[in-house]
Amino acid sequence: MKQQWQITVWGVRGSAPRPAPDCAEYGGNTVCTALEHAGGIVILDAGTGLALLGQALAKRQDVRRLDILLSHFHIDHLMGLFLFQPLFCLKTTVRLHGGRGMARALDTLIGPPFWPLGLRDFPARIEFHEFVPGDSFALDGLTVSTMAGSHPGGSILYRLDGAENSVTYALDNETDERTFVALANFARESSLMIWDAAFAPSKLRPGAFYLGTGAAARPRRRSWPGADDALRLELYGRIFASPAEAGRPGTDLPLCKGRNGDRTVTQKEIEKILNIGVLLSSERDPGRLLEEILSSVMELAHCDAGTLYLLEGDALRFRILRNDTLKTYSGADGVLPDLPPVPLTPENMCARALLEGRTLHVADVTNSPDYDFSGSARYDAMTGYRTRSMLAVPMRNRAGEPLGVLQLINAMDAHGNVQPFAEETALVLESLASQAAIAIQNIRYIREIHGLLRSFVHVMSCAIDARSPYNGNHSRSMAAYGEAFLDYCNALARERGEALPFPPQRREELIMSIWLHDIGKLVIPLEVMDKPLRLLPEQHSAFMHRMEVIGLLAELDTLAGRGDGQKTAQQIAEATELVNRANGVGFVTDEMLAALEHLTKRIWRDRSGQEQPWLTPEEYAMLSIRKGTLSDAERKVIQSHVEMTQKLLSQIRFSPELSHVPEWAAAHHELLNGSGYPNRLSGDQIPAEVRILTILDIFDALTADDRPYKPGMPVKRALSVLDEMANREGKLDPDLVRLFTESRCWERAE
Repeated sequence: MKQQWQITVWGVRGSAPRPAPDCAEYGGNTVCTALEHAGGIVILDAGTGLALLGQALAKRQDVRRLDILLSHFHIDHLMGLFLFQPLFCLKTTVRLHGGRGMARALDTLIGPPFWPLGLRDFPARIEFHEFVPGDSFALDGLTVSTMAGSHPGGSILYRLDGAENSVTYALDNETDERTFVALANFARESSLMIWDAAFAPSKLRPGAFYLGTGAAARPRRRSWPGADDALRLELYGRIFASPAEAGRPGTDLPLCKGRNGDRTVTQKEIEKILNIGVLLSSERDPGRLLEEILSSVMELAHCDAGTLYLLEGDALRFRILRNDTLKTYSGADGVLPDLPPVPLTPENMCARALLEGRTLHVADVTNSPDYDFSGSARYDAMTGYRTRSMLAVPMRNRAGEPLGVLQLINAMDAHGNVQPFAEETALVLESLASQAAIAIQNIRYIREIHGLLRSFVHVMSCAIDARSPYNGNHSRSMAAYGEAFLDYCNALARERGEALPFPPQRREELIMSIWLHDIGKLVIPLEVMDKPLRLLPEQHSAFMHRMEVIGLLAELDTLAGRGDGQKTAQQIAEATELVNRANGVGFVTDEMLAALEHLTKRIWRDRSGQEQPWLTPEEYAMLSIRKGTLSDAERKVIQSHVEMTQKLLSQIRFSPELSHVPEWAAAHHELLNGSGYPNRLSGDQIPAEVRILTILDIFDALTADDRPYKPGMPVKRALSVLDEMANREGKLDPDLVRLFTESRCWERAE
């Protein structure tokens, strides 16, 4: 028995749809044809007829994959994609086939500012297959051949061959003698050919040859034999003519006119779904997102109550609970409803909906033996509410993995009476549930990416810690102080009824800057960054070895009767004590400096007889550093870490929410009076976030008791230093220093 194909024309017009009475016979939609065969459904072009086709497909449960072949990218061939209902179904895969540049063209057309949703924002899985005219490819039991058409901007002609049938689709193709022959060869022995019929027979002038469609159509004289005959193309025993006989249905391939099928989703509902999609895609707060999802679903379903569950482990947990009659609204603020989770067992209606991946509806829960509604009964008994109709819509992500369930209670009619949920409501809610699932998954992705970034930041801090435990503690302490201080500032604003100075996004951006502010120290030489003493280890070893040699030489001189070895030994002991003390002291006094200078003038003779100082000029330069352990050259090296911080962080592609991190982190040594580094910023050039970071950095540097070069300073003294730097030296922000002192954030962080 010959295998039948069903071909339905859902749109026949070019350029623009025309919903007018004189178009009633064939419809006013632009081009769209559907071919259904044993292997699936192939759609040729996506004009406005695609919207009608989508409504018909939405009623079917067996459609999981669709292929759309696009002849070209003119708007009349793409209009239907905007409202194609299968794109709203999470379980559907839509494969788009077309010439090179198709994905770019569709991404430009379908999305802001021309449309609220981008093509890739629809719940369905969308795949793109681009090719060059002349290519062939397999498609679910069919062989698809392609040929370049003649049309402004180019077009593609298709031939679909099965085991027994074949169809050639050749729209928007302006032929001449040469291209006509090529088309005839391309279509030869096709079972059916679909091509343009741009003019009615009454409009034809004898002897003129009419080509193509739209603005490109124009009369041309035929130049080959049979010029006065109606153009006929013999294809496998059937006659297809253009234009007078175009569109004649083949006997073995039923050809149905496009029609206005029963509406399953109203235009208003589609617009509402699109608007909700835009709203959901813009919400970043998880609690508010879930609240928006449930509120939107309840509005579309016209129901009185609802619950949004999310799957956690082996149970569904309450996340948002709303009951308009009882004026109960909980979960949006992050405080979860105090209700036990629902086990994933089939007797629970919402659990079964998720397990089976389908929408479930019960008209009256009090007369339903299929599910266990004891939980609803207990809730009703406690609150006086009466649960009757119930609808459960599962939510799954793009991969088909279960996310949660939307459970709706008590559908209401226009008069406020409880009624069962309408069957057509399920389709609308499933479309919205698909969008909601994607929005929830996107929020989770964002949180996972942020979590990954935070983990990376902590790894970087650990790397610094591994090189220098002093700096690792510094970053962690500053982050703890910073979180406590920002929370204190926000709490003050709440008490005063003011806007939060550090909302979550700004708070996270500053905390991230704190964690990363010293990342540049990863490339600073460890002997400089962790230098505990003024002399480098090799310098101290050289001095001690020199003292040992001087002592041995003095002993030899004593044995030879040329010196006083005991006196030299005493001098060596005093010199060693002086150097060791100056090497590690917090501040070098004038007295110590004079003694060190005297030591540089003390001379000894080496074994070659050359005079050498007891303390070399290089050693004296290091030991004469008044405060700290770093020389000017070493201090420049350590200060270069901020430039390296900027360089390293500029290589990271921070999201817009974290875009200030490199700038803030690299400026933590800038001071208000312009004496900081590296750019000597001053005043308003320094953002408030950097001013806070600087205060935290100085406070921890002063109070830390794990620094190798100084003891930790008492908190009271450190606060006094901050106050002096703010109010006397003009280096720090006085208001922020005052708030910092009041916050006692170092205590809160413990």
